[in-house]
Formats: sequence, structure tokens, C-alpha cells
Amino acid sequence: MEDIMTFSAACEFLGITSRQMYGYTGRKLIPYYKPTGRHIYFRKSELVEFVTANRIATAAEVEAQAQQLARKPAAV
Repeated sequence: MEDIMTFSAACEFLGITSRQMYGYTGRKLIPYYKPTGRHIYFRKSELVEFVTANRIATAAEVEAQAQQLARKPAAV
């Protein structure tokens, strides 16, 4: 059960307000559970997946990728 978090614990873990969390759940942007239809629970592992989605590459990574693409011969 250590992976299960209450609504308030999940807000604290993510560092967001309850209003923001209700926005995420209301728009179904974040996975959650309502076993009794009343209280909302989250899996910590899914919260980590949520906040680590859509990683933005660093400028150095983008530059390295651009240089790598520039070295490839053009496809004919």
C-alpha cells in the first residue's frame, strides 16, 4: 500500500494546489482511482510517470542531434 496516495498527499508530492489537481482529474489528464466513488487515490508510480512525461531535450542534446543529422548523407 506504500504506492497508494491520498488526494492531499498526491498534491503535496507534486507540489501543486488541490485546485490544480482537481483540474487534472476533471480533464482526465492524470490517472486516479475512486474505489467508493467518493475519495480519490493515486499511485505514486503513476504520478512520477505523469510528471516525467514529455521530456524536453537540453540545448546540448538538440545541438548534438542536429550535428549527427548534418553528417548523414542526403537520401535520394
